[in-house]
Amino acid sequence: MMEINPKIKAIIGSHYFYGVLCAILSFTVYLLTLAPSVYWGDSGELITVAYTLGIAHPSGYPTYTLLGHLFTYIPFGSVAWRVNLMSAVFASLAVMLLYFICWKLTKSKIASFTASLIFAFSATFWSQAVIAEVYTLHAFFMALNILILLHWRGEQDAGEPKHLRWLYLFSFTYGLSLTNHITSILFAPGFLYFILVKKHEKWFKITWNTDVLKLKIIGICAGLFLVGLLPYAYLPIRSSMDPVWNWGQISTFQDFFWHLTGKAYQQFFGLSNLFENSTSSDLVDFSSITIIILGVCGLGLMFRKFKSDEVFQKTKENVGNASLIFVFLIIFPVLIHAFSYAIGDIINYLLPAFVILTLPSALFIAWLESKISGKVRYILYGLLGMLVVSVGYLGFISNDLTEDLSAEHYWRNICESVPSGSIILGKDTHDSFIPLYLQNVDKKCTNVFILNYYDFTKPWRLDYIKKILPQFNVNGIKEIYQNMSEADAVAITKINQLFEESSNNQSIYSTFRNITTNYHFSHYGHLFKVSNSATKLNFPPIKYDYNIVKNEEGKEYVSRVLVFYGIDSITEGRYKEAIAFLQKAVELNPNSFEGWNDLGIAYYKNKQINESLIVWEKALEIKEDIQLRKNIKLLKKSGVHS
Repeated sequence: MMEINPKIKAIIGSHYFYGVLCAILSFTVYLLTLAPSVYWGDSGELITVAYTLGIAHPSGYPTYTLLGHLFTYIPFGSVAWRVNLMSAVFASLAVMLLYFICWKLTKSKIASFTASLIFAFSATFWSQAVIAEVYTLHAFFMALNILILLHWRGEQDAGEPKHLRWLYLFSFTYGLSLTNHITSILFAPGFLYFILVKKHEKWFKITWNTDVLKLKIIGICAGLFLVGLLPYAYLPIRSSMDPVWNWGQISTFQDFFWHLTGKAYQQFFGLSNLFENSTSSDLVDFSSITIIILGVCGLGLMFRKFKSDEVFQKTKENVGNASLIFVFLIIFPVLIHAFSYAIGDIINYLLPAFVILTLPSALFIAWLESKISGKVRYILYGLLGMLVVSVGYLGFISNDLTEDLSAEHYWRNICESVPSGSIILGKDTHDSFIPLYLQNVDKKCTNVFILNYYDFTKPWRLDYIKKILPQFNVNGIKEIYQNMSEADAVAITKINQLFEESSNNQSIYSTFRNITTNYHFSHYGHLFKVSNSATKLNFPPIKYDYNIVKNEEGKEYVSRVLVFYGIDSITEGRYKEAIAFLQKAVELNPNSFEGWNDLGIAYYKNKQINESLIVWEKALEIKEDIQLRKNIKLLKKSGVHS
């Protein structure tokens, strides 16, 4: 039997090997599932500002923008793919750092490896690792800062004379992390507690870390923290150069402060959102539940402090009241902030909580490992392996985006279906950021002018509006609105003005309707054509397919469009075509009452009575409709379905 080279054996047995292996495995998986183009959500904006060095929405994300710009110089792949790749790189680095943190706490390779990979393949984190988004860099900085602090504390406790270099490094990297995502400020209570409290033997018996409470040390830390914040200088400097996308046009200190703090979004915060957000179904998936259960079990062990157990004896300096309080001081601010924020991507704001919960997860797994010996331990390893594979398999199903071009296809279908020079009015994030990328990076959709409903409430968008409509009246547009109702009133007034000035000499289309009763909105494929009178329009063909759509909001968008096409096909008597459109619509959005109802109509018109009754019953499961229920009863009484 061939013996393994001792050097190779030593490498494989090193905890560094397992940390690097975590990075390689996770990066390989992310690379193989990476989105090939622009995606739904903020992706289009973030790619565009990285490529053109623009200004992103508050808080600006300057470090992400500058790093993203470096990735755009990769000599292969689309620009979108290159920036998507950055998310994969920092996601895999975050997983590696998380492994090293867990190993410091547990001294168990298996526990650290398992907990880190469960986090790596969790549905939410994986979803952010394959598209252009700021959250994997956010997780990377969080893990980096925790690891640096643990290293500093270890050296301080060991009496190393140069231990302060790690505290100084932390001061810089923590400041730098704020320039990627301002919510890193939420970690400050936990970080300060970890630095200032040397020992916490009982709940109210605290030994302060007086070694760091010296004016010189505080001054150096503060100075390095401010140096870390320097990338924020990019915002006013670059904004003054009038880049392609210049959110907020930062020209004064007040503009800068408002952008940094996200003042325009403060209307979405409120404790009234806590219950609704905390009961959101978005929080319920197998990987999230797995991390929460393992993490809570680990927290329970930390609370009880099983100091007689082997795993806690190994790391007694890192486990106990201090670590428990540190974890809660991180998690609670994150939870309160996320659940108070009325936004669609709340689950992404909870990622730091999952990062932290991974640490007690590893402690719990290490504790289980220490309690089991002999061959039974291999059963535990097998079960842990199955758990990682199960999380990974479910993550793959929802996050393999290699063929998902739905966002790009959606807007190319729109742009290429209307006359050159048309104005297209959108409303949601997707209606701004996807075409922003296509027009300014891919140089597609350049034949149309694209405006957003909320452009008419933002002073910094006035220059763009006036390029399209030189005589446009800008009175009434303010920097900040008291509430959404005030902003909506301004937007509707200005959109009516847009219709008045353009409807006679320029084609206007909208992705939504019911803005005003003064004009008609006629169905036209993905859009509504705005005109003075109702008109039946011929639908353009869907040029680019929607075979793969993974994003939930994207599914709703595409499903709605397919319902429109299904209704049009029914009207034109093309019932088989209508059935095909509507079947795809309800496949993408099974909760679409309109989709199921219209599919029933298509089946009925095509003389497939039994099928129509089945899908109408499904429609009633979604929403009660008295007339539909009467129609079903009449149809069943007639006996034509039998």
